[in-house]
Amino acid sequence: MKTPARIAVVIPAYNEEQFLKQCLDALDTQIVKPDVVYVVDNNSTDGTARIAKSFSFVTVLKEPVQGICAATKRGMDEAGNTSDIILRCDADSRPNRDWIEKTMHAFRSSQNIGAVTGPGIFYDTSKWKAAFFYVTYMLPYFLSVGLAVGKVPLFGSNMAIKADVWREMSNKTHLTNRQDLHDDIDMTYHLPETTHVKFDAGLRMPISARPFRSIRSMKKRYSTGLESIKMHWPEHSPLAVYKKRILRRYPTR
Repeated sequence: MKTPARIAVVIPAYNEEQFLKQCLDALDTQIVKPDVVYVVDNNSTDGTARIAKSFSFVTVLKEPVQGICAATKRGMDEAGNTSDIILRCDADSRPNRDWIEKTMHAFRSSQNIGAVTGPGIFYDTSKWKAAFFYVTYMLPYFLSVGLAVGKVPLFGSNMAIKADVWREMSNKTHLTNRQDLHDDIDMTYHLPETTHVKFDAGLRMPISARPFRSIRSMKKRYSTGLESIKMHWPEHSPLAVYKKRILRRYPTR
């Protein structure tokens, strides 16, 4: 009998006491239970760590380098050493009960799949605003970033990756030494070239619309995204990516 895959969930967190409990409650009711949830406390000054420690299935990790990039890598590295599948969401995520179940089903659909991702939907705003943000932000993220990186981009609030894939790419990322980057985009750039990322439109993650309430927050998101793309060009430009794919499929003799 095949041994079940060990599943870890990684949640980077900085001053997230307002949202974290609801996220962990949602993970506690999953149809397919995670073996461990890593909450990475990124120097929080509120009750984030206390809330995390109140859940028996949570392991709290400390990351002294301030920034979501460093916190994400800390959790992903820990999970990569203890698990087979690493899921990643945010403290303001509200995973549906079948989130892990659907993610694992996506991996089982093909041995070639190294990562799975899906979109976010906004739960704490009006329906029309949620639809507007989805059309003007969520879909353009996958389309524009996908074109820029030449592959399906990971969405950090709703993604999963095989641990062996992560271990191969971990030290190639810039998540430790650059906190001015978009962690999702940087991870996408450094996925192994042969890794297939499955985008599942039905794997929707309820997330907070709080970024849209602050011009500063949205400006930061766009600036880190542009900086992430800028620093990887021209080596990882779409032209270079597609050229490598063509040469790999049709090698010169």
